Amino acid sequence: MKLSYVGKLTLIFGLTWGLVGLDRMMVGVAAQGFMPDLKLSFTQLGLIVSANGLGVALGAWIIGSLSEFYGRRLGAVWGNLAEHIFSGLTGLALTFGQMFGIRALLGVTFGSVYGPAYAAIAEEAPPEKRGFYIGIAQSFFPLIGMAIGPVAAGYVLASTGWRPLFFIIAIPGILLTLFLAKFMREPASTAENIRIRKSTGKKVLLHEGKEVHIWDVLKYRNVILMTLVAVSTMAYLYVLFTFVPSFLMKVHGFSPIKTGWTMGVGGLVVAVGEILAPIYSDRIGRKPMLLILFAIGFVGGILFANAPMGTNYALFVFYFALFNLGLSSFPLYLATIPTESVPFTLAATAVALPMGFGEVVGTTVFPAIGGRIADLYGLTQTLYLVIGACAVSFVFSLFIKETAPQVLAKRRGKTNIAA
Repeated sequence: MKLSYVGKLTLIFGLTWGLVGLDRMMVGVAAQGFMPDLKLSFTQLGLIVSANGLGVALGAWIIGSLSEFYGRRLGAVWGNLAEHIFSGLTGLALTFGQMFGIRALLGVTFGSVYGPAYAAIAEEAPPEKRGFYIGIAQSFFPLIGMAIGPVAAGYVLASTGWRPLFFIIAIPGILLTLFLAKFMREPASTAENIRIRKSTGKKVLLHEGKEVHIWDVLKYRNVILMTLVAVSTMAYLYVLFTFVPSFLMKVHGFSPIKTGWTMGVGGLVVAVGEILAPIYSDRIGRKPMLLILFAIGFVGGILFANAPMGTNYALFVFYFALFNLGLSSFPLYLATIPTESVPFTLAATAVALPMGFGEVVGTTVFPAIGGRIADLYGLTQTLYLVIGACAVSFVFSLFIKETAPQVLAKRRGKTNIAA
């Protein structure tokens, strides 16, 4: 079967995004190896995750905004290449300071990829299938990073130690980036901005012949709301996957392999959800789908955190799967809704704003708080921080404006009939 250009773009970005997910998510599993070697506390583990998140925010804001003027390929290609190099360097860290610095720089390179990549997919995809393509690309993150990754990491950690985990990612990531560099073209909106800049020497963004500005994204209610949702949902994700492996091993006595399989099931649920949720949101709407996902995640979190010792393993994993389902919201709040809410010429910035603030606060601040809670009160109490974050995401989602093209077309049709 011959893939269209947007299909190929989705597949390549999906695979590179999956390797990013593998790198970021296996830190929690690998922590049981590198924490003793580097003599780290849970607070320091949280700070390492926080440094990575702060770097992502800086990369998203700086490179994401520059990509509106200089092209999507700038962040997508060079960010990918540097990102996988730093991933391999993680395996060489000997101290807390080295680990902190490497993960911060990796975050900068990773952040530069997301906005340009998903802005390109959103612009190239047919409007009625935009959620489908973005969901497919996004689903590789949990599929490789949260489902396959923890299982593989559990076996590698048990047999060879934690350092080889980070070297594994670097080579395929670099090869994919080289292919992306030959394959990717500039979307029409940024190609026009580049042409204007080269011919006039001025950095101008145009939409339907009118000049727009980067800060115009702040005029759109959905972008602000998705930024707030990003903060709480990234706290939900990174506190959960940073500390649940330790929770499973220390509180419930799971082995690294059993922990990996449990985490893998949760990741698989997120991967499937990130494919199906955008598809159904094309039909029923972005807002209803977000509310459904966060509601299920909240209930699952309550069940998981309160499951007593000796709970049937299958039931325990089912609770964890429900807890993870709210994380299937990522393609909707972080890419689909922001890009549908603004002109395409501002799409990368509309994605960078929620991603950046989500990383600065959700990924940078909350893992550190989660680590402190774990040191002072125990790992079980850290889970309630995650449950609360899921609930906050639900509340903010109540106020978004619907953006799904099919749903809006149906509403307009009904309005015309009524008139």
